[in-house]
Amino acid sequence: MVLFPIKWFTIITLITLFSCSPSKTNSELIADANKFIAQGDNKSAVINLKNVLKNTPNDGDARLLLGKVYALEGNLLGAQKEYNKALELNIESSELYLLMAKNNLALSKFDEVISLLKEKQFSLPENQIRSLIYIGQALLAQENATEAEAYFNEASKIDPKSKYSMLGQALINAHHDDNAQALNILAALIATDKTMPESWLLKGSIESKINEFLAAADSFAEYVKLKPNSFNVKSLIAHNLIRAEKFALAQKVVDELLTVSKNHPTVNILAAQLALVNKDYSQAKELSNKVLTQTNNGLAQMISGLSDYYLGNNEQAYYSLNAISDALPKHHKIHHVLAVLQLKLGYNDELQSTLENINGDDIESANLFANIGANLARQGDIAGANQLINRAVNASPDDAKLKTQQGILKIINTDNSGELDLKAAIAIEPSLKEANVALALAYLKQNEIMKAAEIADAWLAIQPDNVDALLLRGNIAMKASDNNLARVNFKKANNNEPKNVTPLFNLAVLNYEEKKHQNAVKILDEIIAINPEYYPAYRLLISIATIENKEDELKSKLYSTIKETPQSVWPRIILSRKLNIEQNHIEANKLLEALNNLDTLPIAYLETLSNNYYSQGKYQQIDTLFTSWLKVHPTSIQPIMLYLNLLDKQQKHQQALDVIIQALTKEKFQSNFRLRTLESYFLLLTGQFEQAKSKAIELSKIQENDTLVLRIRGQLALIAKDFLTAEQFLSKSYEASNNIQTALFLATAYRAQDKNKEAIEFLESALLTSPKNSAYQRFLAEIYVTEAPKKAIDYYQNRINTNSSDVVSLNNLAWTLYMSGDMTNAHKFALQAQQLAPNNSRILDTLGVILLKNNDVAKSLSVLKKAHQLDSKDTEILIHLAQAYKANNNIEKANELIANLNDTDKQKWQEEINKIQ
Repeated sequence: MVLFPIKWFTIITLITLFSCSPSKTNSELIADANKFIAQGDNKSAVINLKNVLKNTPNDGDARLLLGKVYALEGNLLGAQKEYNKALELNIESSELYLLMAKNNLALSKFDEVISLLKEKQFSLPENQIRSLIYIGQALLAQENATEAEAYFNEASKIDPKSKYSMLGQALINAHHDDNAQALNILAALIATDKTMPESWLLKGSIESKINEFLAAADSFAEYVKLKPNSFNVKSLIAHNLIRAEKFALAQKVVDELLTVSKNHPTVNILAAQLALVNKDYSQAKELSNKVLTQTNNGLAQMISGLSDYYLGNNEQAYYSLNAISDALPKHHKIHHVLAVLQLKLGYNDELQSTLENINGDDIESANLFANIGANLARQGDIAGANQLINRAVNASPDDAKLKTQQGILKIINTDNSGELDLKAAIAIEPSLKEANVALALAYLKQNEIMKAAEIADAWLAIQPDNVDALLLRGNIAMKASDNNLARVNFKKANNNEPKNVTPLFNLAVLNYEEKKHQNAVKILDEIIAINPEYYPAYRLLISIATIENKEDELKSKLYSTIKETPQSVWPRIILSRKLNIEQNHIEANKLLEALNNLDTLPIAYLETLSNNYYSQGKYQQIDTLFTSWLKVHPTSIQPIMLYLNLLDKQQKHQQALDVIIQALTKEKFQSNFRLRTLESYFLLLTGQFEQAKSKAIELSKIQENDTLVLRIRGQLALIAKDFLTAEQFLSKSYEASNNIQTALFLATAYRAQDKNKEAIEFLESALLTSPKNSAYQRFLAEIYVTEAPKKAIDYYQNRINTNSSDVVSLNNLAWTLYMSGDMTNAHKFALQAQQLAPNNSRILDTLGVILLKNNDVAKSLSVLKKAHQLDSKDTEILIHLAQAYKANNNIEKANELIANLNDTDKQKWQEEINKIQ
């Protein structure tokens, strides 16, 4: 006998038992399937029905029932397939037609619904009503409301209390936007039958349309109870919860949907919205971009753009939001964001267009206009700022702060009607600081002291202890020379806020102006004890120390302050500046280098230490300091500008350009107009003229009257020898800003056009405002050489009397005397210049020409030969040497030199060659 192990026995026993089980009939399987459907176990029902169809593929009843189960599961295409097969098998039940119609409605196959039912008549009234409602729904979906309403009414005639008739009437009322009536009908319908999914779906849709989002979410939730697998309606629940700002509840629904389909576009948009609400902008961007890879969805693009905006990615945000802005209504807040981005990026033309398209009839629009207007004012665009502030005030006429901004801008623009706006602001909000101060200062500027006092007194009548009002009144009293009243107000302000240094500083200023310097010093010491970083106090202490000749005493005080508060910065800065002037460089640097917390130090620290290094010639230390500073402050523009200024002074133009190019790789700086202007400037200085010109033209489109851009374009025109254009750009730049370099370039443009008279008048006018400007004097003297020799001689003689080693003035004086025929003195000063600079080609040229004029040909020839050797490319020296050879009867050598000239120079200098006989 063979003994089986227990496991084998078990398996064999099971096989035997199963093999002995009788198979169920199709009827039994269908009956079981119906039971499973009633229990909600659709999967078991499907298994049973497939077993039936496996045994009998042409079982029409099984096909019909399987279609119903698929429809319950949301598998509409599977349901359609089974219904069609059932129809092919001649299952002529009314239920099949109605189920097929309902399924086609869900699949948006509206023509098929109509063709299937239009000629069909049903014996049971309820089935006939359902048929009419389904046809009406299909027609309504095709925007054929009139015919749809006829079908709905026909159904109501059969039985107005039928749930399908009531659904039809609710549908047509909702279509006509009679939402209240539609909801009343649905309420009655649901009261009689809560199990009809369509009623909940319609109710939720209407509630969402009328912005009753929480009610809509509840209605859609009831639908899901009846159809648990309805993915799309679950999405509607989340959508309405988000709209109702029930974000935590919405998150639960979205999390559930993500477990079903983490890549579904609708779910990812919902998740992106919630990430945006939770300020998780990186996640919001990732999710919305995921949707955009699947579909061109406007909401996803909006979320992506907003995420970039909050992340500071302004360029990406602009391109995303600009692409969808035209499709949005004018009241949409995306236009506000787009306007801010255009302002940041410098797209001023587009900004104007965006602002014009915004409906400015709400407080948010008013604030937007005001903020952008304030930015334009800071950029110098007062007209544009005024226009926007006016729009802001029109949108919110009772906003006192907006009225104040409007008034201030008008006053800046010399429009006295701004005073009326400030008065209006005070009438709305009598204690508004900005309005009271601005109006009082406007009166003080006009020397209307009594009116200014009335403003302050009215403010104090409302708020007698307001420190700002007391300070204003005190300053008005000082302006009226009523120091006693000023002192009363400042002391009261100090009593009200003893730790507020502003009232104390005003008292110190009052004592200073009364020449009570020791009283002022005592108060300033008190201020520094409260706040050792209060810079105005040090500034006044410096003035008093200078007047009283007590600078050493001040230095001791600063050292004491540093000892008492080692981390205080301003005492170190003030003392370092003083020591650097005194050439005590080691101590000056040590004071500041002892501080290494670059993340908290003020920009004045960087400016002082870098200027110290520059004055000491420690250029490597400058580079190291700025490199360290910019690592700690990578998004600050001020240190970059300071660095560029110092590099410019050192003529390290390529290094400056490298710094700018690196900075412009950072998005924060890409739209910085001044940085882009300096890029053009340093491209010019490094000889990259075409690039400089291209960038300057682009910058002109943004700000056509910017003084530096105008100057750059003027310089580029000078280089291109387009002197008239250069004159136009440079004169416009100089009118806007009396810059010394611009003036010299403009004078150069005049001279290049032989407009020496204009050049003289311009420089003489410039000297009236800057009488000690040596650059203007020097340039003017050069023009005087040919146009007014006597003035040139006087200028150069004065220069030499002041500095006998001024080799340039000696040379220019010698040449001017030569041109005036005073050969004795010309020779004298030319020799002095040559002794100071024996290897300067231009000085040797001057001496050589004078010697030639004095008929000392041999010496002239020797001097001019050396000048030519030092600078063989100088055409003037070459011509003068040729003249000397000719005077020495060496015509062949003279002609050989002249042959090297181009035709233009030959023609230009032919007359000069023939002067020497």
